[in-house]
Amino acid sequence: MKKKMMLLLIGLICLSCAIQTVHSETMTNQGKLKASLSQTEEGALKERFSKLRKKIVTTYNLTYEGFVKEFIYMKECEPSLSVADYASRYNGLIGKTGRSIGDRSWRRNIGTDVKNLTFKSVPNYDTYGLLDMGLRKGDIIYEGNGGNTFTGHTAMVDDIVTETHLIEGKKKTFTYVRLIDAMTDGVVYSVLDDTRAEKQNSVVLRPKEVTAQQMRQAFSFVKSQLGKPYNLNIGNRNASRNRKDWYCSVLLWAAYKDIGLDIESRANGAWYNEPGVTPRDIRYSSAVAVFDHKFKLSNRNDVKNLTISEKSNRANNEDLAYEKSNPNYYRLYNNYYVLEKQKDGKYRAQTSLYLGGDYYRSADRHLLGGLYEIEMTASAKAHFKGYNYNVGRNRDANYAFQWINYWSTSDISIIYSDDITLDILTLNYKEGKVVKEKNKHGVVTNVVKREEPFSTSKPDYVKNLTISETGKRANNEDLEYEKSNPNYYRLYNNYYVLEKQKDGKYRAQTSLYLGGDYYRSADRHLLGGLYEIEMTASAKAHFKGYNYNVGRNRDANYAFQWINYWSTSEISIIYSENIKVDVMSLNEGKAEVSQGLNDKGQEVSRVS
Repeated sequence: MKKKMMLLLIGLICLSCAIQTVHSETMTNQGKLKASLSQTEEGALKERFSKLRKKIVTTYNLTYEGFVKEFIYMKECEPSLSVADYASRYNGLIGKTGRSIGDRSWRRNIGTDVKNLTFKSVPNYDTYGLLDMGLRKGDIIYEGNGGNTFTGHTAMVDDIVTETHLIEGKKKTFTYVRLIDAMTDGVVYSVLDDTRAEKQNSVVLRPKEVTAQQMRQAFSFVKSQLGKPYNLNIGNRNASRNRKDWYCSVLLWAAYKDIGLDIESRANGAWYNEPGVTPRDIRYSSAVAVFDHKFKLSNRNDVKNLTISEKSNRANNEDLAYEKSNPNYYRLYNNYYVLEKQKDGKYRAQTSLYLGGDYYRSADRHLLGGLYEIEMTASAKAHFKGYNYNVGRNRDANYAFQWINYWSTSDISIIYSDDITLDILTLNYKEGKVVKEKNKHGVVTNVVKREEPFSTSKPDYVKNLTISETGKRANNEDLEYEKSNPNYYRLYNNYYVLEKQKDGKYRAQTSLYLGGDYYRSADRHLLGGLYEIEMTASAKAHFKGYNYNVGRNRDANYAFQWINYWSTSEISIIYSENIKVDVMSLNEGKAEVSQGLNDKGQEVSRVS
C-alpha cells in the first residue's frame, strides 16, 4: 500500500512538473512575442483577432499565438506594416471555402500510385506548347483561376512522361505533363494539359538561381508527401517533412525552404505580402521567374500539299521525310527548301533542318538548321538551358515549323524553287517576294515571284535565230545552250556576240560563258568567252559570293538582257561574214550597226 501511494505521489509530482514546464515554455513564448510588439500593437492584435476569431479559426485553424507570429513575421520585411493593414489582408482571405481548387475535373486527381493512375480521356495538347517548352522537374504551376480563394492555386511539375493507361476499357499510349498537387483530396498526382491551362489561366514559375539538381531535390520533398491530407492553414510555417497535412502553396514553399530558398513574397514593396504562404505570394515573389508557356502556334500550314514520309527513309520519293515517333531531322526533296528570313531581314535556304540533340544543352547555342544555325530568342535560350529533347515528338512536321517560328528570331517556311540561289538573291535585294502559286507540277506552294530590274519584253536579241536548248546542235542551229542548266552560249553560222565597252570600243566573240567560280569574288567580271565583260559596281556587290547560272530555265534572250543590265557593256548579236574587218571598222568610226539581210535573206543586225 505504501509502495502504491509512493508511486502515485511520484506520478503527481512528475505531472505537476510537466504541467509547470509546459506552462513555463508557453509563458516564455508569449514573453518573446510580447517583446516584439508595442503595447499598442498587442492591444490592437487582441481586438482584431477577437473580431476575426470565428472566421480565422474555422477557415485556417489559426490560434491567437499563430495570428501574432504571422504579424511579426510579415513585419520583419515590411516594418511599416500596421495591425489594421495586417488584419485587413487576413480579412480579404476569409469568407472563402477551404477548397484548394475550383476545377473539379479528373485532371486534378489521377491518384497517388504512379503505376495505377486514372484517366478519363487522353490529355489534350493541340493548342499550346506544353510538351515542348522545356518544363522541368520542380517548376511551379500557378493557376490564377484556381482555388475558391482568390489567391489561386499552385502545383509542382513532376515530369513529361509517355505511358500506357486504360481509358474507357481500352489501352492507350500517350505523352502528358504530370504534376503533384496539394488539394482538397490531399497530396496527389494530377495532369496539366491545354484544357486545364486554358480554364485555370496557368503560368509557369521557375525559382531563380537554383540548379536543376536543386529543383529535383525540392521535387523529391514534394513527392515524399504524396497521400497526406489537405489543410488550409496558410499560417502554419512548419516546413518539416514530418508534418501531417499541407496547403498547396505551403507545400511548395516548404520544399524550396528545404534547399535554402524562400520563394514567398515578403520583401518590402513586393506586389503581395499576404498573411501566411499563399499561392499569390509565390506568383509575385522576386525569387521566381515567370515565363509564358501558353504560346499559341500559328495556323500557317507550311507542309500543305507536300507528300510526306513519317519515316526517315523515303519509300515513294516523298517531298519531306522525318521520323515522327522521335524526330530531330527533317529533310526536303524535289526542289523544296527551308526558307529562313532572319531578324535582319536577310534570307537563307537549305534542304535540311536539324533539331534537338546536344545543341539544346547550352544557352549560347542555337537551333541547328542544316549547315546554318537558326538563332533562338533570348527567352528560348534561358527556357531550354540544360535540356535535350526532340521538339516534334509524335507531332506532325508542320508543328515543328510552327514551334521554330515561335522560339527563334527567324521566320521559317517551306518554298519551292527551281533556282534557289537566284531566288535568295532576288529576295535579299528586294526584287521579288514570296507568293503562293502553282509550281511546275501543278501544286500550289510558296514560290518567289521575281520582279526583274530590267524589261524582258525588248529588244529581242535572238530574233530569227534557230536555237537548240539541249546543249547539242542536231540541225545546224545558230545558237546552242542547255536551257535547264545554262552557263555556256555558243553561236554558229556567222553569228557573233558584239560587245560595245564603256569606253566605246567594240569586241566580238562566238561564245559567252556565265556562272561558275567567276561570281565568287567582287573583283572578277562576267566572262564572255576569252574576254571579260566587266560587271557594274552594284552587280559586284549584288552577286558577291554567289555561284549560279543566270539563265536557268530561261530563254537565251533573257540572258543577253540580263548582261546588258548588270554589265558596263552593251551586248548584242551580230551577223558578219568578216568579223575582224567589221570590228575594226566600228572602232575606227567608219561603220555602224544597222539592220540588214543575211545570206538567207533574213533581217539581222550587221555592220554597214
